[in-house]
Amino acid sequence: MSNKIPAENERMAFYFKLAGLKQVSVADILGIKQQTVSQILNGKSGISDQVLRVLELQFGLNPEWIRMGEGNMVIPEEDRRAIQPLKLARIPILKDIPAGKWESWKDIISTDIIDGFIDLPSLPGNDFFAVVMPDRAMEPRILKGEIVVVAPNKIIKEIALIRQPQGFIIRGIERCGDEYRFQLHALNPTKKDDDIIPDDETVLYTPVKVMSLRDI
Repeated sequence: MSNKIPAENERMAFYFKLAGLKQVSVADILGIKQQTVSQILNGKSGISDQVLRVLELQFGLNPEWIRMGEGNMVIPEEDRRAIQPLKLARIPILKDIPAGKWESWKDIISTDIIDGFIDLPSLPGNDFFAVVMPDRAMEPRILKGEIVVVAPNKIIKEIALIRQPQGFIIRGIERCGDEYRFQLHALNPTKKDDDIIPDDETVLYTPVKVMSLRDI
């Protein structure tokens, strides 16, 4: 007899089979692609708390059973939370940041620079995009490869995404004496700080949320 402890995705797949749930139906409820549901069941993508919450509200699936194999697979009817409407915002992940202010390109983003989408509960405001952290400069706060959600119209405080002709970077930022000069700070001690004097093609944006691969 095997001592292997089933992984989260295996428990999820078992539940889907037992409940007779089709991937396409669950994808429609979650507001995501069927391919994303398939990746979750195959263990290629993590199961986010948001996905578990929807399945709990819609079907009574016990999140603790999925995460740790503890408790009942399905929550008894009398213990379930009332179903609440869930609004998801589809946010594009961009490989590059177009030139110009956000307002000039937000409605005409080229498909060539869209590297996928993430679906999140509605955030305050309407306009967001996301990028993948390109380097290790902000570790341990932001890891390379993590998804950073950006609010283009939010006031910049401690951290900024800086778009320049040669590409974008994410750094801690501090104004240096005048309106146009900034000091960039890397949290990782192996990365040096740099001054930046923005030109006409430099735009600063504000990160508002960081997501690990497990959250997708």
